[in-house]
Amino acid sequence: MKLTKQEKSWVLQDWGNSVYSIMITTAILPIYF
Repeated sequence: MKLTKQEKSWVLQDWGNSVYSIMITTAILPIYF
């Protein structure tokens, strides 16, 4: 599977956003629950 530079940056950004929201969720949820 060959990715172009644009696709690669999009995948990295998408992955980074997922990790970021997971970290925010795991950091905030224990405070309220």
